[in-house]
Amino acid sequence: MPCENCDSTNLKYVPIVNLYECEDCGLLAVSRIFTMNYYATQVVHERDFAPLDILLNEFDLQDYRNECIKVYNTLNKHLFFRNMEQNIRFTTVVYYVLQKSNAEYNIHKMCAFIGVNKNKVFNNVKKVKHFFYRENNAEEFDVRPIIVVGNELSEAGKKFLTEMEERYTVTRGLYAAILYEYSDLTQARVCEKMGVSLQRLKRHLKVIRNG
Repeated sequence: MPCENCDSTNLKYVPIVNLYECEDCGLLAVSRIFTMNYYATQVVHERDFAPLDILLNEFDLQDYRNECIKVYNTLNKHLFFRNMEQNIRFTTVVYYVLQKSNAEYNIHKMCAFIGVNKNKVFNNVKKVKHFFYRENNAEEFDVRPIIVVGNELSEAGKKFLTEMEERYTVTRGLYAAILYEYSDLTQARVCEKMGVSLQRLKRHLKVIRNG
């Protein structure tokens, strides 16, 4: 979207205010300012995801917001984004989610709009795919029923699992860690049941125990 004042497309993202500034006339694109959601007396600031909202709103892709946030939280939890620019992070996540969902999109226009190098985004998406393949994305391998069906997982475990699934893209390793933490099964039995190594189980136990 061009500048509303001078129609220039020479826009630069300013992270400190989460807005775009026209480099020709200096106008801030305040029409894209971040939103605030009100739940009872609690105010939830969405500022951390403002670049994501700007990108999704620009291309009418708001339906994919929740999935993008879950993928972002998962990757961020595993320190995938170390030393990565914020705009590249969100563009990478959006591209990955859109590919996975078989949605219609134009990644070249998205990269041009948000001001990132498309080749970096392409390379990052390959790494994201490799990450989820390595972690055995449970959605692809259909391991969720293993711990949900039956009596191994406690009610507290089922509640915790639901909370995790709302915030993250849960991998096989995380499912295994939740099963061990909220059941009477031994580590060896969980590893056998879920098809993960003991090292992976212990790594993901640290993740859920450390919040």
